[in-house]
Amino acid sequence: MQLSQEVIINLNCTKIVVEFEVAPDKVNKTLYRPFPWVHKVGFDGKTVVNFDQFMRKPANLTEVETGTTLINGTRLPHMEVQVYPKYGEWAGRREKDLKFTWNFTDFYESQFVIQLWFEKPEYVASEIDPDELKITFWGHEHFVDLRGVSVEPEISINHDMIPQLSPPVIPTIRRVAVTLSTSIVSTIIVSVIMKFALQGGAQ
Repeated sequence: MQLSQEVIINLNCTKIVVEFEVAPDKVNKTLYRPFPWVHKVGFDGKTVVNFDQFMRKPANLTEVETGTTLINGTRLPHMEVQVYPKYGEWAGRREKDLKFTWNFTDFYESQFVIQLWFEKPEYVASEIDPDELKITFWGHEHFVDLRGVSVEPEISINHDMIPQLSPPVIPTIRRVAVTLSTSIVSTIIVSVIMKFALQGGAQ
């Protein structure tokens, strides 16, 4: 399989684009590695990570969740997910309040979704104690794009946490949100109908 690589040349302030075929083993993997970032963290622990390339879904997501990789003589998770106090001085006091587990829920072409389950969600990202999410791809070979190129080895991505809701509260919040949304739409529809009715009466 040949890959198309684009080179941009600036000549006398004129941009020239040249395309040519490159063998897969000749691709500059440093310049063309897929880049991940945290797109959003939900109040229910649902976390979305995006990639700037189309990715291959790992054959075994459970292995990515629970397996380890050997780096410099130390066993580390293929993908390490951490939540910790944003300011180090709080770490010792709050470490016990941020215990959680996580798992994959979806893996699409350009993003994956994980679910964070906190033992004490009410303690996460309080106003006085902001917290941060960190995801490290130790087993980078499990995160490969369609060209066969992995993410940068040992790359980490971060995102601020938002306050979390307790699991029993979440369905109620969602029902209220749907009700409010439906109510707003209904109000808009009625307003539009009345507007046209009044215009018709005036004519």
